[in-house]
Amino acid sequence: MAGGLALLVAGGSLIAYHQKNGRWTFWKRRNPNADTGPLFEPKDAMLRKGNPALREVCLTFDDGPHRESREQILSTLRKYKAKATFFEVGMRMAQNPDLLRKTIAEGHEIANHTMYHQTLPGLKPDTLHKGINDGDITYYRVTGKHLRLLRPPGMRFDTATLKEAKRMGYIVVSYTAASADYGDNVDPAKVVDRTLRNTAPG
Repeated sequence: MAGGLALLVAGGSLIAYHQKNGRWTFWKRRNPNADTGPLFEPKDAMLRKGNPALREVCLTFDDGPHRESREQILSTLRKYKAKATFFEVGMRMAQNPDLLRKTIAEGHEIANHTMYHQTLPGLKPDTLHKGINDGDITYYRVTGKHLRLLRPPGMRFDTATLKEAKRMGYIVVSYTAASADYGDNVDPAKVVDRTLRNTAPG
Protein backbone atom coordinates (compact mmCIF):
# COMPACT_ATOMS: atom_id res chain seq x y z
CA MET A 1 0.00 0.00 0.00
CA ALA A 2 1.04 3.66 -0.09
CA GLY A 3 3.42 3.49 2.93
CA GLY A 4 5.40 0.63 1.43
CA LEU A 5 3.54 -2.15 3.26
CA ALA A 6 0.66 -4.42 2.22
CA LEU A 7 -1.01 -6.71 4.74
CA LEU A 8 -3.12 -9.81 4.21
CA VAL A 9 -4.41 -12.27 6.78
CA ALA A 10 -4.02 -15.96 6.00
CA GLY A 11 -4.52 -18.86 8.33
CA GLY A 12 -4.04 -16.70 11.37
CA SER A 13 -0.74 -15.34 10.06
CA LEU A 14 -0.16 -11.79 8.99
CA ILE A 15 1.44 -11.78 5.56
CA ALA A 16 3.29 -8.54 4.89
CA TYR A 17 4.76 -7.39 1.60
CA HIS A 18 7.43 -4.72 1.83
CA GLN A 19 7.61 -2.62 -1.33
CA LYS A 20 11.09 -1.45 -0.34
CA ASN A 21 12.78 -4.84 -0.52
CA GLY A 22 10.11 -6.74 -2.47
CA ARG A 23 9.81 -9.59 0.03
CA TRP A 24 6.94 -11.34 1.75
CA THR A 25 7.44 -12.02 5.44
CA PHE A 26 5.21 -13.93 7.82
CA TRP A 27 4.27 -13.09 11.40
CA LYS A 28 2.45 -15.87 13.22
CA ARG A 29 -0.75 -14.93 14.99
CA ARG A 30 -2.42 -18.31 15.25
CA ASN A 31 -5.61 -19.24 17.01
CA PRO A 32 -5.07 -22.95 17.78
CA ASN A 33 -8.77 -23.45 18.52
CA ALA A 34 -10.01 -22.09 15.21
CA ASP A 35 -11.00 -24.60 12.53
CA THR A 36 -9.68 -22.43 9.75
CA GLY A 37 -9.13 -24.99 7.01
CA PRO A 38 -6.74 -24.38 4.10
CA LEU A 39 -6.46 -20.59 4.07
CA PHE A 40 -2.99 -20.08 2.63
CA GLU A 41 -1.48 -22.91 0.60
CA PRO A 42 2.32 -22.53 0.46
CA LYS A 43 2.66 -25.27 -2.15
CA ASP A 44 0.62 -23.24 -4.64
CA ALA A 45 1.36 -19.81 -3.13
CA MET A 46 -2.40 -19.23 -2.99
CA LEU A 47 -4.36 -17.19 -0.47
CA ARG A 48 -7.89 -18.62 -0.40
CA LYS A 49 -9.36 -16.51 2.40
CA GLY A 50 -8.53 -14.74 5.63
CA ASN A 51 -8.79 -16.09 9.14
CA PRO A 52 -12.47 -16.56 10.13
CA ALA A 53 -11.47 -16.10 13.77
CA LEU A 54 -10.78 -12.42 13.04
CA ARG A 55 -13.56 -9.90 12.44
CA GLU A 56 -12.18 -8.42 9.25
CA VAL A 57 -12.68 -8.63 5.51
CA CYS A 58 -10.67 -7.64 2.45
CA LEU A 59 -12.48 -5.60 -0.20
CA THR A 60 -11.33 -6.22 -3.78
CA PHE A 61 -12.26 -4.95 -7.23
CA ASP A 62 -11.41 -6.66 -10.53
CA ASP A 63 -11.03 -5.69 -14.19
CA GLY A 64 -10.38 -1.91 -14.05
CA PRO A 65 -9.44 0.81 -14.03
CA HIS A 66 -12.65 1.89 -15.81
CA ARG A 67 -13.23 5.57 -16.42
CA GLU A 68 -16.99 5.08 -15.97
CA SER A 69 -16.75 3.78 -12.39
CA ARG A 70 -13.35 4.32 -10.75
CA GLU A 71 -13.98 7.82 -9.43
CA GLN A 72 -17.30 6.72 -7.91
CA ILE A 73 -15.60 3.74 -6.24
CA LEU A 74 -12.77 5.89 -4.88
CA SER A 75 -15.22 8.50 -3.63
CA THR A 76 -17.22 5.86 -1.74
CA LEU A 77 -14.07 4.33 -0.21
CA ARG A 78 -12.91 7.81 0.79
CA LYS A 79 -16.25 8.55 2.44
CA TYR A 80 -16.06 5.45 4.63
CA LYS A 81 -12.28 5.64 5.17
CA ALA A 82 -11.89 2.18 3.63
CA LYS A 83 -9.01 0.74 1.62
CA ALA A 84 -9.26 -1.88 -1.10
CA THR A 85 -7.14 -4.02 -3.41
CA PHE A 86 -7.68 -3.40 -7.11
CA PHE A 87 -6.81 -6.27 -9.47
CA GLU A 88 -6.07 -4.25 -12.59
CA VAL A 89 -5.98 -5.29 -16.25
CA GLY A 90 -2.85 -4.20 -18.10
CA MET A 91 -4.56 -2.77 -21.17
CA ARG A 92 -6.85 -0.67 -18.94
CA MET A 93 -3.88 0.60 -16.92
CA ALA A 94 -2.31 1.68 -20.22
CA GLN A 95 -5.55 3.41 -21.27
CA ASN A 96 -6.11 5.12 -17.91
CA PRO A 97 -2.76 5.74 -16.20
CA ASP A 98 -4.17 8.79 -14.40
CA LEU A 99 -6.82 6.63 -12.69
CA LEU A 100 -4.16 4.11 -11.70
CA ARG A 101 -1.98 6.84 -10.17
CA LYS A 102 -4.95 8.35 -8.33
CA THR A 103 -5.93 4.96 -6.89
CA ILE A 104 -2.39 4.48 -5.58
CA ALA A 105 -2.20 8.05 -4.25
CA GLU A 106 -5.32 7.39 -2.17
CA GLY A 107 -3.62 4.48 -0.44
CA HIS A 108 -5.06 1.45 -2.21
CA GLU A 109 -3.21 -1.73 -3.18
CA ILE A 110 -2.78 -2.60 -6.87
CA ALA A 111 -2.50 -6.20 -8.08
CA ASN A 112 -2.22 -8.07 -11.37
CA HIS A 113 -5.29 -9.28 -13.31
CA THR A 114 -3.31 -10.07 -16.49
CA MET A 115 -2.82 -7.94 -19.58
CA TYR A 116 -5.97 -8.70 -21.57
CA HIS A 117 -8.24 -10.55 -19.09
CA GLN A 118 -7.78 -13.86 -20.92
CA THR A 119 -8.92 -17.11 -19.35
CA LEU A 120 -5.60 -18.68 -18.32
CA PRO A 121 -6.18 -22.47 -18.24
CA GLY A 122 -5.22 -24.11 -21.51
CA LEU A 123 -2.95 -21.33 -22.74
CA LYS A 124 0.44 -22.25 -24.16
CA PRO A 125 3.21 -21.72 -21.59
CA ASP A 126 4.68 -18.67 -23.34
CA THR A 127 1.23 -17.09 -23.78
CA LEU A 128 0.41 -17.71 -20.11
CA HIS A 129 3.68 -16.11 -19.01
CA LYS A 130 3.24 -13.16 -21.35
CA GLY A 131 -0.33 -12.50 -20.19
CA ILE A 132 0.79 -12.20 -16.57
CA ASN A 133 4.13 -10.51 -17.25
CA ASP A 134 2.78 -7.87 -19.64
CA GLY A 135 0.34 -6.72 -16.95
CA ASP A 136 3.29 -6.17 -14.63
CA ILE A 137 5.32 -4.44 -17.34
CA THR A 138 2.45 -2.01 -17.96
CA TYR A 139 2.22 -1.26 -14.23
CA TYR A 140 5.98 -0.72 -14.08
CA ARG A 141 5.86 1.74 -16.98
CA VAL A 142 3.35 3.86 -15.08
CA THR A 143 4.74 3.54 -11.55
CA GLY A 144 8.30 2.22 -11.67
CA LYS A 145 7.24 -0.65 -9.37
CA HIS A 146 6.30 -4.30 -9.77
CA LEU A 147 3.21 -6.30 -8.79
CA ARG A 148 3.26 -9.26 -6.41
CA LEU A 149 -0.39 -10.34 -6.10
CA LEU A 150 -2.30 -12.03 -8.92
CA ARG A 151 -5.94 -12.94 -9.43
CA PRO A 152 -6.60 -15.00 -12.56
CA PRO A 153 -9.57 -13.65 -14.54
CA GLY A 154 -12.77 -15.27 -13.29
CA MET A 155 -10.58 -17.00 -10.67
CA ARG A 156 -10.16 -19.75 -13.28
CA PHE A 157 -6.83 -21.54 -12.99
CA ASP A 158 -5.17 -24.91 -13.45
CA THR A 159 -1.95 -26.50 -12.21
CA ALA A 160 0.07 -24.78 -14.95
CA THR A 161 -1.34 -21.36 -13.94
CA LEU A 162 -0.41 -21.82 -10.28
CA LYS A 163 3.02 -23.20 -11.11
CA GLU A 164 3.88 -20.31 -13.45
CA ALA A 165 2.51 -17.67 -11.07
CA LYS A 166 4.58 -19.06 -8.22
CA ARG A 167 7.67 -19.27 -10.42
CA MET A 168 7.19 -15.59 -11.25
CA GLY A 169 7.01 -14.72 -7.55
CA TYR A 170 3.27 -14.10 -7.23
CA ILE A 171 0.80 -14.97 -4.52
CA VAL A 172 -2.52 -15.91 -6.14
CA VAL A 173 -5.42 -14.31 -4.26
CA SER A 174 -8.89 -15.86 -4.36
CA TYR A 175 -12.19 -14.51 -3.00
CA THR A 176 -15.11 -15.89 -0.98
CA ALA A 177 -17.95 -13.48 -1.80
CA ALA A 178 -18.40 -12.60 -5.48
CA SER A 179 -20.78 -9.70 -6.13
CA ALA A 180 -21.45 -10.70 -9.78
CA ASP A 181 -22.07 -7.03 -10.61
CA TYR A 182 -21.34 -7.36 -14.35
CA GLY A 183 -23.46 -7.93 -17.46
CA ASP A 184 -26.69 -6.38 -18.65
CA ASN A 185 -29.69 -5.52 -16.46
CA VAL A 186 -27.82 -5.88 -13.16
CA ASP A 187 -30.10 -5.28 -10.17
CA PRO A 188 -28.12 -3.31 -7.54
CA ALA A 189 -30.31 -4.64 -4.72
CA LYS A 190 -29.48 -8.21 -5.70
CA VAL A 191 -25.77 -7.38 -5.89
CA VAL A 192 -25.87 -5.95 -2.37
CA ASP A 193 -27.88 -8.88 -1.00
CA ARG A 194 -25.64 -11.50 -2.64
CA THR A 195 -22.47 -9.82 -1.40
CA LEU A 196 -23.63 -9.30 2.18
CA ARG A 197 -25.09 -12.81 2.42
CA ASN A 198 -21.70 -14.30 1.55
CA THR A 199 -19.58 -11.92 3.64
CA ALA A 200 -18.23 -13.23 6.95
CA PRO A 201 -15.13 -12.77 9.11
CA GLY A 202 -12.04 -13.74 7.15
